Amino acid sequence: MFRTARGFLLLAPPAFLAALLSVVLLYPKAASNFSPYPFLIDTLGQSLGQKPIGRFVATSSLFFLLPFVMTGFLLLLSDLGITSARRLWRPTLAPGAAERPKPLYPEARWTFIGLGMGLPLSCGYVLVNFARGGELPGGINVAPLIVAAYPFLTSALSLVAAFAVAVPRGVYQWLGSPRVTRQTSHPAQRPESTSK
Repeated sequence: MFRTARGFLLLAPPAFLAALLSVVLLYPKAASNFSPYPFLIDTLGQSLGQKPIGRFVATSSLFFLLPFVMTGFLLLLSDLGITSARRLWRPTLAPGAAERPKPLYPEARWTFIGLGMGLPLSCGYVLVNFARGGELPGGINVAPLIVAAYPFLTSALSLVAAFAVAVPRGVYQWLGSPRVTRQTSHPAQRPESTSK
């Protein structure tokens, strides 16, 4: 669980940066057409900047940071809870001993990293060609919300793909692992000791 939380905390920020750059650099028109939300103007004022692209970057970053901090905090709390409850699940574990987690398979690790960094680069293309630049009826632009949510979606898809890639090796190792069976000898089968 800690590796899942650590992987998310390490991968989500660069994934968000890749998604944001794919919109700003490859499709700058989608960012330049953004007008800030009134509640953000009332709250932050001049902190959003004057240029549309700067306001787009600031708004997207704000919408990403809030759920990122909350999700990372909840994952860390979940890890602490699972670690504390592990002694109840495995009472044979010594009180001071910590079970060493099994290493991740290389193909699962690189699939998670590769897809987690590669999929966000398609954010600009998806935003322009499928989401119509984030424009909703009524003139509401949700492009910053799409950019902020894109890293979470791609991280989830990367985690599912990494699990799918790791299944064949896990099944192979499970089938190939030796089964330890306890052999008990029947009293009638025990050799009789001859004593003179």
